[in-house]
Amino acid sequence: MMCARPTRYPNRTLISRSAVRTFFKSHGHHDDHHGYLWNSMCLVFIVAIMCLPMMQVDSLRIIDFKASNVVENGTGSVVLDCDFVFDPGEEPMFMKWHFKGQLVYQLIFSKNRISTLEPLKNFIDHTYSPPRVESKYRSIRLVKPTIQLHGPYSCRVDALTKDDAPSVTKKAHLVVYSRPKYFDFVTDNSSSVICRASGIYPSPVIELYRYGSENETNQILVSRQPDKVFTNAQGEYTVELRAEVDDSHLRTEIVTHYECILTIPGTNFSKSKVLAFQKGWNKRRGSNMATSSLKLSHLSVGIYLILSLSLVSISTW
Repeated sequence: MMCARPTRYPNRTLISRSAVRTFFKSHGHHDDHHGYLWNSMCLVFIVAIMCLPMMQVDSLRIIDFKASNVVENGTGSVVLDCDFVFDPGEEPMFMKWHFKGQLVYQLIFSKNRISTLEPLKNFIDHTYSPPRVESKYRSIRLVKPTIQLHGPYSCRVDALTKDDAPSVTKKAHLVVYSRPKYFDFVTDNSSSVICRASGIYPSPVIELYRYGSENETNQILVSRQPDKVFTNAQGEYTVELRAEVDDSHLRTEIVTHYECILTIPGTNFSKSKVLAFQKGWNKRRGSNMATSSLKLSHLSVGIYLILSLSLVSISTW
């Protein structure tokens, strides 16, 4: 086993190979079994010492960087915590948080000086005291965060003065979501169904399922690809999914259900609506619409005749 000389620790004194050979020559008189074990143990010990610099790791280490919970837009609070350890004997450290690549939080430990920038600045709870004293300044609480704070964050910890000092970075994702302001599942004038949702954030998952007539637990995916997706000025999403209701999948005597399910990734939010269909539903609907139109036409003719007779009466009078 051979160990290369580590370049990172140039001032460290290593044991040379000649010293190892000299050591074993001086202990060569051990010819019995115990002597062999002794020499083997010494060899392992010396090799371990020679390789120790290679096995050393930086003392600076980020244990975890995370958001404490998922939060709904404009409600509650969430704690962002960048938990790390470092050797007290090292140079003073500083910590930086970036949001979507933009610097939003900086802490200089030697001075306990904190700088906060937009968009975090107006949401920080300055009275917050973390449960652990050593976490002071390393974690912050955001009060009533909005969807503008949703997204990826990174925590970076560096030494202040050393050019070759270690630097470590860890990433976290804060989820701030908004429930839909509008959600509906309807039929159109043909043989289609439309599922719509608006005012929702982040981009939702919208899925349409059909439940087999024979077995209501037989869930069949019809579509999960929305036909329309766009955002408003606030960044909230509107999605629409349209699909044909195949009459061949329906039966006259048994109801078949179609369900639209709306979910928000990274949250427990889920909402659904169901429509029931039987074979020939669109034909009956068309017939009903025609009947309604015929009744409306008859009503219009009746009103016209009444108005005409009234005008003739007035003229005669």
